Amino acid sequence: MTNTDDTSNAKNPHDTPGVYVDKGKDFNRDMRYITTRITVEGEDGYEVEPNRYRLIAAQACPWANRAIIVRRLLGLEDVISMGLAGPVHDPRSWTFDLDPDGVDPVLGIERLQEAYFKRQADYPRGITVPAMVDERDGAVVTNDFDQITRDFASQWKEFHREGAPNLWPEEHAEEMESVMKRVFTEVNNGVYRCGFAGSQEPYEEAYDRLWTAMDWLEERLTDRRGEATALGHREVARVGPGARHHVTGQLGAGLRQPAEGLYEHVHALLPGQTANVGESDAARVAP
Repeated sequence: MTNTDDTSNAKNPHDTPGVYVDKGKDFNRDMRYITTRITVEGEDGYEVEPNRYRLIAAQACPWANRAIIVRRLLGLEDVISMGLAGPVHDPRSWTFDLDPDGVDPVLGIERLQEAYFKRQADYPRGITVPAMVDERDGAVVTNDFDQITRDFASQWKEFHREGAPNLWPEEHAEEMESVMKRVFTEVNNGVYRCGFAGSQEPYEEAYDRLWTAMDWLEERLTDRRGEATALGHREVARVGPGARHHVTGQLGAGLRQPAEGLYEHVHALLPGQTANVGESDAARVAP
């Protein structure tokens, strides 16, 4: 099953592999994904089953890092394997150049693109991470980054570690949806909106939006946390050296305001989310 979004022949800058900048215009992310889900009941043909699926991620991608973090927080490492692509990709695909001989040791492929093509021959959209791949046939199940982590929390409960945090407390669900929407549009995607702006004017607009959101996030995080933390904190880190390396080449000016030394409460989250994951995680991510 593939995403049923419009696939008409209308010109779309995202249809040109490796092209992210539309000269003179804002950066607009292609949000067309394979929306198949892995669930307890297997409604889409994919049931929750330990040691069947492989999470393919890349540490250079904030959305993939979100999946890495949630997988670890919930203790799913022993039931969902993980492969890591290299830090950059060419116009065709993410590649497994971190592995011996450049081949993923479980899937036996050099490019993530191969797993997409096993799902749909000549898959026409971006080869994105994170992606969940069925180890049985080597085909991508889904690359819907938002739903992947939601399903880690809701559909894989049987396999959560003892003491795993509740990333979706029902009493905070409505508020969390609102917070995560803003974190995604203004912080996660805001970095890309700056780096891939097609001219200086949309860059300046994107820059103002990003740092306005950072001010708002810092204020909220004085006493509140939740899955919005996992959603946003890796991108906060990327506003520093990581983001400069990946997204500033288009305009030169880049992300000129460094995150280092600013946003005390945002930075306080980073060690607790990426290291020493253990029994105290529930306290670290509780709203």
